[in-house]
Amino acid sequence: MELTDHNGHTYSLERLQERMLGILKYIDSVARKNGIPYYLAYGTLIGAVRHHGFIPWDDDADILITRDNYYRLIDAIVSDNDQRYQIMSLVNNKDWYTSCARVVDTHTRIGQPFSRLLKDHHVFVDIMPLDGMPEGDLVCKFHFTLMSFYKIMAQCADHQFVVDYERFPTIKKILKPFASIMGARYWGEKADRLARKRNYNTSRLIGYGTANHKEGEITKDAYASTLDCDFCDTKLMIPVGYDEILTSQYGDYMQLPPENKRMPIHIYDIYDLGED
Repeated sequence: MELTDHNGHTYSLERLQERMLGILKYIDSVARKNGIPYYLAYGTLIGAVRHHGFIPWDDDADILITRDNYYRLIDAIVSDNDQRYQIMSLVNNKDWYTSCARVVDTHTRIGQPFSRLLKDHHVFVDIMPLDGMPEGDLVCKFHFTLMSFYKIMAQCADHQFVVDYERFPTIKKILKPFASIMGARYWGEKADRLARKRNYNTSRLIGYGTANHKEGEITKDAYASTLDCDFCDTKLMIPVGYDEILTSQYGDYMQLPPENKRMPIHIYDIYDLGED
């Protein structure tokens, strides 16, 4: 599939997916070598189950991992000292501000417009920690409202300007001067502390502390172990309760969306997708 980036340049989605697959294989190699379980997540998990690879129109890849193993995997990748694949996180990068880590392919160059941190970036895979989730409607509403506020403030501090087609553009324009005083990392660290407030092991419900939505009523049993699932020309780990997880998040996830929805959703500038 040939696509057009934010600057009007054409690029191959299949080539972008090849680069993401290389990162996934690297993460899998390090994880298995160190005995660290992880789980393909969101659209990447749907792709594994429904397509045995990427969703044909998907342009990103996501992994979930329990909080303790999240730190173990960061340490393992840093210690591996690979020259091509590197990790960026709050733990090991003073400029990072998001509550998830990101493994990048440094042989590539892409940009995420409007972001100071990611304007000159690389093809990536996000690694998101699983934490305990709140229970009860009022507690959940407060938790995710506060998470949304921290995420918006971090974005306001990082983005060079607010674009009108973002979510809550008017609010962001008002908040941006105040957010910028403290800096993106300050707000990212506040979001991370809030996500870590509820211990995974003592919580009934678990999930990624995202500011976007409540992730359904997912219990630890769904992540009790991993299964190896065919993914392109390799096998990657998925959670044993993948059906429960995907049904809670998406409903009938095996049903293809309408054709007009089968398009990538992210905005990139593609400079160089590298060589094998």
